[in-house]
Amino acid sequence: MQNESKKFYLNRFITAVLSVLMLGVAYLLYTQFISDTEFLTDTAVVLSWIFAISSLLTGIACLIKIFDPRPVVEMRAEGMVIRNFLTAVFVPWHEVERINQQRYTNIVVNPAGFAFVRTTILRVYRYGKRSIAINLLLINKRGDEFSNTLTQHLVPFSKVSGEDLK
Repeated sequence: MQNESKKFYLNRFITAVLSVLMLGVAYLLYTQFISDTEFLTDTAVVLSWIFAISSLLTGIACLIKIFDPRPVVEMRAEGMVIRNFLTAVFVPWHEVERINQQRYTNIVVNPAGFAFVRTTILRVYRYGKRSIAINLLLINKRGDEFSNTLTQHLVPFSKVSGEDLK
């Protein structure tokens, strides 16, 4: 087992694209719907404001996350640190009950249309505690290095098979 830690950072390209898209949606909603509300109902105006503000906040959050120098996942000999936007959770290897990879498909509906959003989540189940999810789409996994490092750390505990991580 290694004494050094492996750090996996955010996939900055995908996050930058997401940030630009969300800021663009907020801009388009404001300029096309909210600035001229003559032909819109009150409900449409309220929904447009809600979509515009949520798009703006998501775009700003992604923009901030692009410049965050901390790794999203850090694997050490004693456990792994998983960081989200505001908090960091340390999970010792002996607490891991099992790990599996799940694929989620969401339908996103907005005034411009709809889209299918598919992402892969790595869920870490712990004994007697809540599970922790890691969005694998937003992590720079560097090929198979992420799954190989995770398997290397978990093999002594025999909680995961290589098929769960592929």
